[in-house]
Amino acid sequence: MSSPRVLWFDLETTGTDTEEDEIIQIAYRIGDKQGSHLVCPTNIDPDQLDPEITELTGIRPGDLKGKPKFYQYAGEAFKLFNGVEVIAGYNIINFDLKVLRRQFADGSRWLDLRPPKQILDVDRIVKKMYPRKLEDMYA
Repeated sequence: MSSPRVLWFDLETTGTDTEEDEIIQIAYRIGDKQGSHLVCPTNIDPDQLDPEITELTGIRPGDLKGKPKFYQYAGEAFKLFNGVEVIAGYNIINFDLKVLRRQFADGSRWLDLRPPKQILDVDRIVKKMYPRKLEDMYA
């Protein structure tokens, strides 16, 4: 049996609204039993970038000027995400995958996340390993 190909990824966006905000950077690493293949972050040119996002991410408008719009980069990203068995990252279920799926859909592409594709969200694993309750805040 061959080992699954795993794509670890992270997005930087223009905000925290999964229905409105745009991707400004996507970084990913693909790995399998033979090792990892690192792909450097890809900057995406959004319609606008607020100063608060620059302060938070360190990504400046000049870093994005002249970079592709997401729809121009979507074909490459679509092949990557659909070409692996496992998609992994931190808080990807509640945020990153929602933003990514919406931006793919804007370009009439469907990111298929149904089985046998597996989703590994480190945020969910950490919360199960270290559950927190309201009373823990006062301990």
